[in-house]
Amino acid sequence: MLSILTIVSILGVLPSNAVVAQIDDDPTDIGVTMLDDVGAGFVLTEESSDITGALTRTFEGPSGIVQIAGFSVTTPPAVARLFEATPPIDGVQFIDEPALALARWMVTDGASPGDGGVSVLNVASRDHIFTIALFLADGATGDGPAFVLDLARRQVEAAGVPEAGAEPARRSVDDDELLQFLPSQPPLGFGLGTDSLTMSGAEEFDQAGLADPEVVEFVVDRSKNVARVWIGEQLTLGIGVSQFPYDIFAASGLTAFDDMHQFALEPPAATMPADAVILRNEDAAQVTLVFRRGDILVTVHAGFTDPALGQAAASLAVDAANL
Repeated sequence: MLSILTIVSILGVLPSNAVVAQIDDDPTDIGVTMLDDVGAGFVLTEESSDITGALTRTFEGPSGIVQIAGFSVTTPPAVARLFEATPPIDGVQFIDEPALALARWMVTDGASPGDGGVSVLNVASRDHIFTIALFLADGATGDGPAFVLDLARRQVEAAGVPEAGAEPARRSVDDDELLQFLPSQPPLGFGLGTDSLTMSGAEEFDQAGLADPEVVEFVVDRSKNVARVWIGEQLTLGIGVSQFPYDIFAASGLTAFDDMHQFALEPPAATMPADAVILRNEDAAQVTLVFRRGDILVTVHAGFTDPALGQAAASLAVDAANL
């Protein structure tokens, strides 16, 4: 599974569809770096994470609700690059917050931070991207944006300040050569927006069966990767294409899906591409369609907000694979 595809999918839908997950003591782990005390009488009432590792913490108090959602970012694509690539959302605009290196308010069109008792700030640290939101209770008073901005400062301090001017290492291949294989628009009839988020760059490689780190380095350095994501209110779509230096490595990439179960399509369903399989991880609100063509591996993720939409997501994945 493309980690770039996973990351941009998270960025598009945070926070959503959470299940309890384990947290380790790695200092880059989102569970270690995310604030667990926001003060001002708020108490942590819920902690949840989805299969991708995105974590959400909810705090409740007499003046309302605070939510912090976040995820770790690998390099590439690197925090700054991903943060600047935030996909457009219908009816929503972003307002830069100059007090922090990488921060922007998210408001409805024509509104200001704090209007209607809602203050939402996206902020990046060295290795993470967070969304911090305050929802004031009816009748509650106070400066919501100032409170959220203070939390953001504390969160960045706890997680580490983003590195200025950090750029990914130069690649020996041109990932963008694969952009021709990505559709420019999503399938019609599924409620997806026409705006998309596209990224490319080096990928982590499933090392199953590869004991030699030099071989892994060779595969990562010589593989090309691109991904594109579309977002809707109920469904999301992500398509990833990877080209490996040899067919055998593309075949090995399929092992990343060994823990998933085959998903049964209900009629009437479109015909899947030859040799494609559609899979479901029971811990994730998404289906995955994957197939290989020689040295190229194609991955299609279709996420959903309601379990009843599983078949619709599967149909979306099939239609997207046939584009």
